[in-house]
Amino acid sequence: MSDRALPEILAPGGDPDSVRAAILAGANAVYVGLDRFNARMRASNIDLVELRKLCTLAHSHGVRIYVTLNVLMSEDELGDAAALGLDALNAGVDALIIQNLGLLAWFHAHVPDAELHASTQLTTHSQTQLELLAQHGVTQVNLARELSLAEIRAFVPRAHALGMKVEVFVHGAYCISFSGQCYLSASMTGLSANRGECIQACRRVFSSPAGQAPVLPLNLKDNNALAHAADLLEVGVDSVKIEGRRKGYFYVHTVVDAWRRRLDELAGGLASPAIARRDAAGSHRASSVPSSAGDLIDTGVDTGVTQVFHRGFSAGYLEGRITPDMFAQASTDQSLRRLGEVMGYTADTRVLRVSDATGLVEGMRAGIFADEDQYVARFVVEAALGQDRFQIRLEHELKGRIQRGQTLWALAEQDAAAVVLERARALALCRRRLDVRVAGRLGAPLVATFHSEAGEVAESRSAMPLACASRNGLDAALLSKQLGRLGETPYALGVLDSTGLEAGLFLPISELNRMRQAAVVQLPGEAMRVWSETSRVEVPAPKKQTVPHSFVGMSRPFQRVLCVTDRLERASALRQLGLGPFVVLELQGPDASEFDREPDAADWLVPLFPSIVFDSMLPEYEAILAKRAWRLVWSEHSGLGAKAAAAGIPWLAGGLLNASNAPSARALRGMGAVGVVAAPELSVAQAAAMGAALGSELLRLVTVFGPVLCMQTRQCLVRSFDDCQVPYTHEGCVRACRAGGRLEQESGHTFHAIKRPGFHSQLWDDRALCAPEAVRPLEEAVDTFVVDLRDPGFRPRSDEDVLFIAGFFARLAGHKEGRPSNEERVRLRKLVGPSFCGGLQPEGGKVSKPRRPR
Repeated sequence: MSDRALPEILAPGGDPDSVRAAILAGANAVYVGLDRFNARMRASNIDLVELRKLCTLAHSHGVRIYVTLNVLMSEDELGDAAALGLDALNAGVDALIIQNLGLLAWFHAHVPDAELHASTQLTTHSQTQLELLAQHGVTQVNLARELSLAEIRAFVPRAHALGMKVEVFVHGAYCISFSGQCYLSASMTGLSANRGECIQACRRVFSSPAGQAPVLPLNLKDNNALAHAADLLEVGVDSVKIEGRRKGYFYVHTVVDAWRRRLDELAGGLASPAIARRDAAGSHRASSVPSSAGDLIDTGVDTGVTQVFHRGFSAGYLEGRITPDMFAQASTDQSLRRLGEVMGYTADTRVLRVSDATGLVEGMRAGIFADEDQYVARFVVEAALGQDRFQIRLEHELKGRIQRGQTLWALAEQDAAAVVLERARALALCRRRLDVRVAGRLGAPLVATFHSEAGEVAESRSAMPLACASRNGLDAALLSKQLGRLGETPYALGVLDSTGLEAGLFLPISELNRMRQAAVVQLPGEAMRVWSETSRVEVPAPKKQTVPHSFVGMSRPFQRVLCVTDRLERASALRQLGLGPFVVLELQGPDASEFDREPDAADWLVPLFPSIVFDSMLPEYEAILAKRAWRLVWSEHSGLGAKAAAAGIPWLAGGLLNASNAPSARALRGMGAVGVVAAPELSVAQAAAMGAALGSELLRLVTVFGPVLCMQTRQCLVRSFDDCQVPYTHEGCVRACRAGGRLEQESGHTFHAIKRPGFHSQLWDDRALCAPEAVRPLEEAVDTFVVDLRDPGFRPRSDEDVLFIAGFFARLAGHKEGRPSNEERVRLRKLVGPSFCGGLQPEGGKVSKPRRPR
């Protein structure tokens, strides 16, 4: 083991019990969500009153608290989000974890002392993206889960050079969508995963019309990197993060405990202060928790992680081995033990009949589940009435009917969990000794000097002079009583020295209390800045204008309709429509050979750069930027956009950068963007508000037609359709593979898993986005309507149809004379087939209002 410091263990805290359990188990920091603006709205979450108490408790044990504000936010929500962040800072949190660039920019500009962390939803997977984060004061970045150890190793020195710590997920659920940026849930239900309302559609069963049996094509095993703890230390990772804010206190305690013990073992067998305080409280892993061979994660450490919720384990991303073995064959909790199947239940007598009963004995607690993981009931066996009949006592209200065919499972370590809960709730403030020396004479103020055992010093003076006491004066007993009322602070009164105080003097009790309070808040254990509140978020424009001057002069008016295609022949035909100077042509990976066929490509073709570009392929994309004097490029990758700006090339920030409000758009302008495509989940009203707030600062674009991308992933989604024998996904697959297939969900939704050369696997909705109704309400707030005519590979259209669609929206947007006729509208609908308006309807949108946690 080198002298490198151990990384912090960053634990999930979905409720107060989980926060306490994390502290008890040895976490260095805990991240929590409040009742709005966090990516786990279905967790219990924590209110501000609880937050303040938990911060005091955590800080007394040397543990930090982070609050997540990591969701997509619309224009009218930023003020509320900023105010909530300020409330959290006032409650004592140590850092804010933020996804929205606008909110990051606001806090960096207005609250520069606040510690800001970049959420994984910012999809940081390329070193070029670090520059943008550094500009906005980020001090810790959560890297995309998909990075390998080798890729992380290259990241760490650059992040450290920019003053950023590196945070990596090491345990818990994987999101199959790249770095958690997923539109599948919103596509199916209108509940946005980017708003914290994920329905976990990836855990559902799909079927293929090809006659295959129902499958779980998106269901990944859980992350478990314990076997690579030493590797993570060696590459210099600063924080290891555990997923699980929707899981309970026992899960949190068990996983944190496993990591605490493993890291301390790597440190040379010396127990950390966290272990020392935890063991002093009598609570590490309860002795009643059994271990199994599966817990010995190649290290000899008995971790216990198989005893709590998991879907099977993998560390494929970290290992750089993206294989089919990363997928789980069931979405049920693999920590559960099957006890049999329900044959029948008589409620009056509470008799349960069970087939294949194994291990069901008197006193055992068990659960009944239906449909894979749908919880129905929890019970205790009171008596065995025969081989297959048991009298039970239900412990909770039924969540459905107990019916034949449902499955019985042993519940995870109830006794051990009860012990953890008892000790977590009994966890007390870890108070530091605070000695006080008082001095004073008649007519002078009383001076009290507070000294903590850690060497902290604070002084407080009375606001009034000491007077003669008519009766009982200030003495050691009275002073100890009043100055020792330290309440829920992390201090306890030690020695009080009053030898410097003259006898027979008087000071009101209220003044002694004020002096005590004034001193305590000066001490580092209690010091907190009172951050001012705001009702409106306004991010100042970047001080340095990075937009190339040559483009600024021609940026207004810009073309009213901008078409996107993936074929050069189509681009040439679209150019002939005369819609404006530009047509966007999507790059097929780092292959720009299509552009070589057009001598004046740089004058009118706008290359569209993808959103996922790892450092290994970055030089090839940079070469494309350098090859021609492009008049304009479109990038879904902030790092490549910054590279374009550095080369003097204007760029449009694509919709996958999730600019959902004016401040986030301005943050991208700070990197040289001349325009932004609104985030795909905005409603008409939200897009209009964003456009109105931007005014003429940037080109404002909204997509009103095109295929609907639900997710991208580093996994292979098409292996079963192509009978592929390649054992793992690698860069060659990204560059060359073309395959695809159809997936159907029992809800009736149809999707297409598509792999195109130059792209990672993608999942597309069968329906197209077609929102002509959005054009008129957005006429004043949008400069350009984007008509995306790409063909991902499942709904081909003729050249004639493509030109008709482009012309239809051009007339609708007023670029060409004459509005479309009713016949043309009917033709569009027939041509498009099943369509999806998403958020682009005047009356509503996919970005739902955040709901209170359930």
